[in-house]
Amino acid sequence: NGTTGVNAAAITVNLKGEIFAGIRGDDGNLGTSYNNVGGAIGRSVGNSCSGNIIVTFSGNAKVEGGNNIGGIIGFDEGTNISSTMTVLIPVKCMVRGYGADGCVGGVIGKLTGNSSGALNSIISNINGDVISSGGNVGGAIGYVKYGDSCSFNVANVAVTMTGIVQGAGSDVGGAIGHLESTKKYVTFNTITAELQGKAKVQGIDCVGGVLGYTECNIKK
Repeated sequence: NGTTGVNAAAITVNLKGEIFAGIRGDDGNLGTSYNNVGGAIGRSVGNSCSGNIIVTFSGNAKVEGGNNIGGIIGFDEGTNISSTMTVLIPVKCMVRGYGADGCVGGVIGKLTGNSSGALNSIISNINGDVISSGGNVGGAIGYVKYGDSCSFNVANVAVTMTGIVQGAGSDVGGAIGHLESTKKYVTFNTITAELQGKAKVQGIDCVGGVLGYTECNIKK
């Protein structure tokens, strides 16, 4: 878990193996109740980061668990990141959640806050797979929700993919699966998803090339 008030200058991870929570069954799958797994940070609460965060997958690298699974951060509660978060997920590599709630993202699995949050720039390059046994799946962020007393400001979200973003449930997007703010607006400078070659975004309901489901106004 993250600790309030920690300021990280920069984080770099070269992931060649597996990061997972739970116990594998005979079929190789993990249990559904082991949550908050990230390539760099499992759970971050009210922290700040002024330096770049880069996670590079290689070989057959995997980040897996139940719910709230991300290529960089599994569950982020109100972290302010003033620099760039970049993830590279090549062929044969994977971010996967086995839980019913899902919240699986190439960069961040679940992002929430009751105070204002900010992210400078998110870059997600997916040639492998981002997969959930539930819903709320995104090439960059699986699930975003901010409360009444706060705003969520993001400078740029850019996803480039030839791989797969897939959920067995609803709310699946090339960039963000589920985007919600009870204050009714979220600010982006740009948000893009470029699907190349055999890239695929797949789900049961509320599936979009950029956003799967949104319950707020998006403004620049």
